[in-house]
Amino acid sequence: AEVQETKKQLEQEVMMLRREFDVIKIMHQRATCEQQNKDRHIEHLNNQIKNQREILLQIDTEQKILREDQNKTERELKAVEDRFNALNNEKRTLELSLNELTISLLHEQRLRQDISSEK
Repeated sequence: AEVQETKKQLEQEVMMLRREFDVIKIMHQRATCEQQNKDRHIEHLNNQIKNQREILLQIDTEQKILREDQNKTERELKAVEDRFNALNNEKRTLELSLNELTISLLHEQRLRQDISSEK
């Protein structure tokens, strides 16, 4: 009877250990699955970081090109402004000369008229 009782207790312990083993096995499977999901998520995040770095590099390159273009455009605009100012000064000088010549012409015409009318 004692052997039967011991056998029964051992069988119960084996059953409890199997249940615990099954629970641990399920917990391990869940943990493995979660780890795989986290690994995939980390890989996805790393890919996003890599893509963002590439985009930032492209943006930096484009900004550098835009700054160079802006500097070139500013230099060209300055050259055009300088040329405009020079031409404007030349125009004023020519207008002054034209006014002086017109006044001289009118004065000469009056003198000729005066000389003609005296004859």
